[in-house]
Amino acid sequence: MQQGKNRFVSVQLYAVRDLMNQDFPGVMKKLAALGYGYVELYHHAYGGASPAEIKGILAGAGLKVSGCHVGMEDLENKLDETLAFLAGYDCPHIICGWAEYPTALAPWQRARFFNQVGKKARESGLFFSLHNHRQEFSFAGGRRILDILMENTDPALVGLEMDTYWAVKGGADPAEFQARWKHRSPLIHLKDYNPAKNPDWATVGDGIIDFAPVIKAASETRGFVFDLDDSDDLFRDFGKALGRIRELLGIEDPLLCP
Repeated sequence: MQQGKNRFVSVQLYAVRDLMNQDFPGVMKKLAALGYGYVELYHHAYGGASPAEIKGILAGAGLKVSGCHVGMEDLENKLDETLAFLAGYDCPHIICGWAEYPTALAPWQRARFFNQVGKKARESGLFFSLHNHRQEFSFAGGRRILDILMENTDPALVGLEMDTYWAVKGGADPAEFQARWKHRSPLIHLKDYNPAKNPDWATVGDGIIDFAPVIKAASETRGFVFDLDDSDDLFRDFGKALGRIRELLGIEDPLLCP
């Protein structure tokens, strides 16, 4: 298992995308004040800032970017433009935040497309990964779609950012899937599941997921990204999760990666 300087904690900012479009610098400063050293951005939620401005805002707040979630529309119709934008602020990872599989052949078709995206991303100096939701744990041809995607994409071009909450919601064991694809997993989303509340996503440690085996399975993962779709106090939960994930990883400094 990798330890210490090879691991870091980040936070996905989809939940505060509207706030970021209103005050991108302010949100970055607030996250830095909570103790984060890395952020995972959501494409188009930059408050109109240019790549150079984004780079300056992040540097001014003392933050690094671990990756950015991008929608299928941008991947399919604006890939070159999107890659150039992300490369402009030194984003190392481009992540497909959502995909659908409307036909029986769709998982294999998506896999071919994701290989193409991964090749272009690599040529632009970025690495491409897939982020799962519940649908990736559905079955096609007797196999889970996530396994089909991983088996039919090039490990040199396509990685996996597994989401623990959505794995559980899809009826899977997140530790098992993380162990199976650990060599393809530069990043992982840590989000808890609490069936006693509605909505049932929860801050790490406030639900029923046992994260210890997930962390153990993520032996080749560097970036541990907290994700929470919504809450009554997102920044409170961002801070709470940071402390709990650091404890799980046995690290103290948020900036452990070069």
